[in-house]
Amino acid sequence: MMIKLIICGHGNFASGLLSSLSLIIGNNSNIYCIDFGGEDDGSGIKNLFMKYAGNSQTIIATDLYGGTPFKQAAMLSMSLSNIHVLTGINLGMLLELSFRLNSTNSIYEILEEVVALGRDNISYFKP
Repeated sequence: MMIKLIICGHGNFASGLLSSLSLIIGNNSNIYCIDFGGEDDGSGIKNLFMKYAGNSQTIIATDLYGGTPFKQAAMLSMSLSNIHVLTGINLGMLLELSFRLNSTNSIYEILEEVVALGRDNISYFKP
């Protein structure tokens, strides 16, 4: 199963993450980014979500639970069964997710595994 991934966040969060990801793994034509500059109520990014996703299974990864990108993605996922929302994305999670876009696992298994990885990798360094 081929899954598309859309990264969206406030300011240049999404393009920054995609830039970092591309530096590590190269470009992937199934990964898109949308930067949200607060210029509208989010309807612009909602339209881009629909354009990039099409009818494909798509994960929309957002920066902040409750923010405009998350809200627009969540509303879309309530009406379209091919849209899945992941929030609180970071580079480690994104890297793992990018490796799983061609997985034979269900999209729900992939999301659960990536969320668990994100939780496991949050720590602090104490010398």
